[in-house]
Amino acid sequence: MQISPRFVDFLAIYRAELLERVVPFWLQHAVDWQHGGLLTCIADDGTVLSTDKYLWSQLRAIWTFSALYNRIEPRQEWLDVALHIYDFVRRHGRDDQGRWVFAVDQDGRVLQGADSIFADGFAIYGLTELARATGDASVA
Repeated sequence: MQISPRFVDFLAIYRAELLERVVPFWLQHAVDWQHGGLLTCIADDGTVLSTDKYLWSQLRAIWTFSALYNRIEPRQEWLDVALHIYDFVRRHGRDDQGRWVFAVDQDGRVLQGADSIFADGFAIYGLTELARATGDASVA
């Protein structure tokens, strides 16, 4: 099957947008090196709108940075960010019964408990992708 030149052009456009604008924006404005995890409520100019952390977003970001590492290029920075977010969710993402909570504050205190399975789906694919990146099945 022949790949159309138009498809190749679109691929280059989207790859450049992802790697030159989207990922650098998140690396610059969203990684919460002070409290852990990732800030996800951010304006287009990088202004933080809320420091609350939704576990589905944290787990999705683990998938994103792990997938970048696994599928685009094994940049240590991407793996380090995935592991940084993983450390936060490992410490603060589950309740006493092992269920994924929905939201925590910037320090990991539960704001909304495990009242949905929404975060669970993101945990499955985020932690699986991280396990592939690290070779450590225990993270999944």
